[in-house]
Amino acid sequence: LQEIMTFADSTGKAIAHKDIAAILEEIDTSKDGKLTLEEHLNDIHNQADGGDEQEMKELEIRKKVEAAKFAAADLNGDGFLDKDEVPALFYPETHPEVLRVTV
Repeated sequence: LQEIMTFADSTGKAIAHKDIAAILEEIDTSKDGKLTLEEHLNDIHNQADGGDEQEMKELEIRKKVEAAKFAAADLNGDGFLDKDEVPALFYPETHPEVLRVTV
């Protein structure tokens, strides 16, 4: 069972890292190869596509959760997520601290 769990964990992390280039290409508006909290939250806001008052309240709650996830993923605390830190933000199951924030 441990061997299967190890394989699943390593496979999940490999898939997460593979997707990072495309994610950064879309969200990293400064094109510095790093993701800021502002860039991430702007992307979430842009995806919201307006909405009524209730949807806007839900968006604000989601932004708070995303900010907490970002902080947990920012291992070196520099305010940026580099290519090694970004996977945790979008694939919380690959990072225990980020997973705790989402559950």
